[in-house]
Amino acid sequence: MRMHLSEIMQGFFLGGLIVAIGAQNVFVLSQSLKGNHEWLIATIFCMCDIVLIILGIGVLGLLLQTVPSLTKWIVGFSIVFLFVYGLLSFRSMLNCHKLEASEHPRLTMKKLVLLF
Repeated sequence: MRMHLSEIMQGFFLGGLIVAIGAQNVFVLSQSLKGNHEWLIATIFCMCDIVLIILGIGVLGLLLQTVPSLTKWIVGFSIVFLFVYGLLSFRSMLNCHKLEASEHPRLTMKKLVLLF
């Protein structure tokens, strides 16, 4: 399995296109608002994202090289997934959930690391 630098860069640039606030971002923001080891949390999430992007590019690249017809199935699944995710996000927006810093108690560094 050999990845080219251009494939890795494409993965990172495409990852940067995702600007929706998801569960991961809400967790980072809520812990930051509490002053709860914000640098540690951001570093761990960043490293996890880097590893997952590299694995995703490598595994998917290898899979698509061996089974080229899989592309249309991946595109179809991606369209359905993004449509459903968009509907769920829209429903969540209509429910007007608020992010409050006092919802949960402050966690220790050990508990935060174990959450990952």
